[in-house]
Amino acid sequence: MPIMGAVTTRDMEKLVTAYAVRNARFYDANVMRENPLEQFFPFEPTEEQEFEFWTGSGQAGVMGVDREAAVPYTKNALKRHQEDLTTDKFAYFLSNDMLERAAKPTSVGGGAKDPAARYAADGNIFFGETRQYKQIAALLAGAGQTVTSPGTWDTTSPEAPITEALDKLGEYGWKDIRGPAVCIVPQRVYRGITQQRAVRGGYSSVAQVLKDSYSIVFVPFAPWYVSKAQRKIDVLTGTDSDILGTNAILAVGSPLTMESKNYGFKSTPAQFVETVSDQGYGTIIHRVQGAKVVPKYEDESTTVDIVKITGVAPSR
Repeated sequence: MPIMGAVTTRDMEKLVTAYAVRNARFYDANVMRENPLEQFFPFEPTEEQEFEFWTGSGQAGVMGVDREAAVPYTKNALKRHQEDLTTDKFAYFLSNDMLERAAKPTSVGGGAKDPAARYAADGNIFFGETRQYKQIAALLAGAGQTVTSPGTWDTTSPEAPITEALDKLGEYGWKDIRGPAVCIVPQRVYRGITQQRAVRGGYSSVAQVLKDSYSIVFVPFAPWYVSKAQRKIDVLTGTDSDILGTNAILAVGSPLTMESKNYGFKSTPAQFVETVSDQGYGTIIHRVQGAKVVPKYEDESTTVDIVKITGVAPSR
């Protein structure tokens, strides 16, 4: 192996920048795996850094008429919905000492350690959690119907409020061909969904009983914890990561219920690397992603295809 000389500061800058680019690409390829809601509400790329879509319910047509009979046109004008997409950021720091040690060959044949590999995984989890957080926030804000649970699901059977919520979806024409009913449940009371009980001479769970009767999928949600076991989704503002709180959500799992978008930068980079005095190198990764409910029946911001179930979990 030819001797190429000692690693210079410039070489290290190139190496750290390469780490940043590679990690940004890693997030592009893997972030969807961290969010279980994306199988129902997938994030789609958008050409602009914004949401823009149109809604309008229209009116019923006519039936049983002559071929020449007139039919009224839709009276309700389409409504334009527009909202800017904001940026999520994840930053990590590689100290000079870390890089000095990592740059040394790990074997006789050469090769170096990868000090940024851990940040690839950490950043991917963070961006996936923010996508899930934004989708749940949008679903809660866009819920057009509400059901109140008679008790928390760690002590009371959840079957009655869930079937009531399913009836509310069905009242407005929901059927499984339009997408499954997705029930997002706080993890801390999820045992109420899965615990076994006697059913027709055997044992089954509430989840299985409801799956046998309806096209329903249960998704447990747990908030994200940062250092010192704090529930924080944003380290600057201190925003609580438990966006679901004491509620559950039952929604039609379809992009017609909620649009989710991500924007890829075209003229500027998604990653930035800076030298911090004599300390090392800081990297900041940018991603633009968001979710917005599609309103229904002339509503400005809600849809009957989402039901919020309150009081399912005790307050923290």
